[in-house]
Amino acid sequence: MRYSIVFLVFFLRIYSTSAQDVQGVIVDGETKKPLSYSTVAVYHAQDTSLISFKISDDNGNFKFSGLPSNVQLRLLVTKTGFSIFRKEFKVDGKVPLHLGSIEMILQPLNLNEVIVTAEIPPLIIRKDTLEFNASSFKTLPAALVEDLLMKLPGVQVDVNGNITVNGKKVNRILVDGKEFFGGDYKVATRNLPADMIDKVKVTKDSEVLERNPDIPDSRVPQVINLTLKKGIKKGLFGKIYGGGGVLSKYEGGGILNIFRDTTQISVLGYTNNLNRPGFGFADINRIGGFDRSGYDMVTSYNDGGFSLDDLSFGGTGEGRQKSTGAGVNFNTILSKKLAINSQYFYASVKSDIQQLINTDQTTKDGQLRTSSSSDKTNLNSTHRLGGRLKWQLDSLTSVDFKPSFAFKSLQNNQSTTLNTFRNFTTAINSSGNEQDLDDDDLTFSAQLFINKLFKKPGRVVSINTSYGYNSGGFDQFNAANNTFAGQLPTKLDQLRDNDRQSYSLRNTLLYTEPISKTVSTTTRLFNDYFGFNDAVDTWEYDPISGEYIFKISSLSEKLTRIGYRNRLTNTVKFKGKNFIITPGLQLTSIILKNSFLKSMPINQNFFYFNPSLYGSYKTLEVAYSTSVLEPQILDLQPVSDNTNPLFIITGNPNLKPTLNHSFSAYHGKYLQKITLNYSLSLSHNVEQNSIIRDRTISNEGIQTVRPVNTNGVQSWYGQYSFFKHFTFGKNKISIGNNLSVRNRDTYVILNSEKSKVRIGEINPNLQLRINLRDLLELNQTIGFTNQNSKYQSPDINDIRLNRKDWKSDFILRYPKNIVWESSVTFRYNSDVPPGFQKTSSRLNGAVGYSFMKNRALMKLSVYDLLDQNINTVRTIRENLIEDRQSSVLNRYTLLTFTYNIRDFGTKKGGLNQLIQTF
Repeated sequence: MRYSIVFLVFFLRIYSTSAQDVQGVIVDGETKKPLSYSTVAVYHAQDTSLISFKISDDNGNFKFSGLPSNVQLRLLVTKTGFSIFRKEFKVDGKVPLHLGSIEMILQPLNLNEVIVTAEIPPLIIRKDTLEFNASSFKTLPAALVEDLLMKLPGVQVDVNGNITVNGKKVNRILVDGKEFFGGDYKVATRNLPADMIDKVKVTKDSEVLERNPDIPDSRVPQVINLTLKKGIKKGLFGKIYGGGGVLSKYEGGGILNIFRDTTQISVLGYTNNLNRPGFGFADINRIGGFDRSGYDMVTSYNDGGFSLDDLSFGGTGEGRQKSTGAGVNFNTILSKKLAINSQYFYASVKSDIQQLINTDQTTKDGQLRTSSSSDKTNLNSTHRLGGRLKWQLDSLTSVDFKPSFAFKSLQNNQSTTLNTFRNFTTAINSSGNEQDLDDDDLTFSAQLFINKLFKKPGRVVSINTSYGYNSGGFDQFNAANNTFAGQLPTKLDQLRDNDRQSYSLRNTLLYTEPISKTVSTTTRLFNDYFGFNDAVDTWEYDPISGEYIFKISSLSEKLTRIGYRNRLTNTVKFKGKNFIITPGLQLTSIILKNSFLKSMPINQNFFYFNPSLYGSYKTLEVAYSTSVLEPQILDLQPVSDNTNPLFIITGNPNLKPTLNHSFSAYHGKYLQKITLNYSLSLSHNVEQNSIIRDRTISNEGIQTVRPVNTNGVQSWYGQYSFFKHFTFGKNKISIGNNLSVRNRDTYVILNSEKSKVRIGEINPNLQLRINLRDLLELNQTIGFTNQNSKYQSPDINDIRLNRKDWKSDFILRYPKNIVWESSVTFRYNSDVPPGFQKTSSRLNGAVGYSFMKNRALMKLSVYDLLDQNINTVRTIRENLIEDRQSSVLNRYTLLTFTYNIRDFGTKKGGLNQLIQTF
């Protein structure tokens, strides 16, 4: 790493000695006032290839560094509403060139100036819309949309594929104005090829603004609309792939997209046993960027690391997984006013997981350690059918309807051995538990949103109605043999039958009225009618009949809850030149009716009256708000869950809702002139009737947990981040830093003794990305985690956690058509107990060869080359410290072939060409 930095500094030093500066000022030709946000581009005059471009600052200034000397160059200045300015020039390599004031002339309204295709500006700014010309940003032949976005100024894509534009989060990605597979935009960014894109348009999310007119400008998410090239709109494109390797490893799948003007059809399918998310085609096709999924293979706790809505597609580092799935997406515009979307998905993930878990805690009687080992198999399958209808009734009225239907099933078989020791040596209990669970769920939901604008600017009326229904249940079989010190063994053989139904009908009426140009008021009326049933029947096994026929009354109950939630909110927004102040009042009424099969009903009524406040000055924001959260159904069921006989969970039907007071501050800015993005946020939360766990440990080591309400719980959070880009010709460097600090004051209740605990955590992170002419990429990430828990009770020892993480990606594209890749991850846990590995490291490597004009790729990859991959996680909760080590996928070699399909009229590159080739 040190030598890489020395080489980079030396290289840039040499490069900078020939760098030439060109600067100037963009002004209005009539008023002579500076024009900010003008696009200034420099091209080679001979072939009109783009060298670089800038955006003028608030004073109209621009400056280029590193331009080639003694070469004829062309300057192109564009600004919406003004004629294009062109000027050819040379830099002599001796003194900087100052172009002085460049006067822009207003463009006549009836004149549409012709722009040479090769000179189309790389970026056009129209009010709140950024429009990038994709052809101005060169990508590799096999690049995906994600690779293109990484090259756009102000656009950041992290290692997990999350996107921000000028520091603002991207919420959705559209393709030609239509949704592409609905939920997760990574399906588009990591599957669509970059060379299909004509324009990349970035705007504010109008749907979010319609539903929440008072949302601060800095928090309005962005929408990216990918405009396809004209020829693409009447063709078929996609990719198919297949691969195999040692130890019976395999993968295969494909995605096909058909576009016909106003209609889009996409079909995809996949299967693999590589712990890889089904839609991670970038891992196979991307020439450069092997395994950029962060630390999933180390830190994941459960299955389904990649999900789209409620569908799990696998891809975690826990256990060994087989993933299979398929989907189809259909978009069409029936008329200028009516658009329809429909989609179907199927996903199945089978996981085989082996785990070792050590849980240590301090009590008055000494140290208590619970050690368990488990072997489990999960099969999770989901069918989802969804759609959307967008209807523009007239220029002021729109209707948006979204129905969704899902069927989910889970089969779990688990064998667990558990032992409890006091002071590490004295065994007090042990248990061997066999569990089989079958769970089926049926879900339906529908949302109707009607938005009405008026001729008076700013006046808005909207109605948002949603209905949700879920019906499900599971049968869980338990056979456990339990042994307690000094006692005879006991046996548990039971069936726990749990049926659940829930429903909700929510209505929101919003009315916004502008009082003046600077003052407006918004009133929201929210109503929610909801209910659920939770019926538990527990049956004991009869060895004579071989059936579960004896009902255990003490472990059987039915809970029914009906609730009404009403909320009235009014805010007044005062808007000045550089500030916004929005005070508000909120009235909340909650009525809960709880009935039981075997006990008296419990009725609860709650009323809350709380103010709210939001204020901003330029880029500084402060806010105060409140929220109310009712207890979850599992926390209310009074029947004990004894499926783990040594850890029994009991609900509390008398729980009250939690009222949270939130104070926050935020400051963030993107400095376009120096390509620097930074943000700072602070928050403080105070909870009333917070829900914590009351835990009792018997002399036999049996732990019983029950939720209770308490006051005095509060938390603090601070976060700081910055990201800086440097560009030296075709060489780029990006550096970033994140720092988060958390602190939470809560309580531990152990054997009826309540003790205050303060949990603190600090997470610094550093990032470095180097790209040298797209030939060499070096990405470095290093992070630290320090967590401490300090307890008021002298009977509980303080706990600490320290962890270090490092990740390095190396990519070399040399010689032509060959790409070398490597990825290293390293984690060090200094505090894990004996029997658990402190260090884990994983080295992946690959070499890819592209041919058939970059339509085909043959790739040989080696996963976990050193055969040292493990999954070890340490967590702190209450007075417990838990160490978990899970089985993972280890070393294998895989050879994969990928073919990109391109059928556009007479252009070759489709399936026929592939068949003829072979």
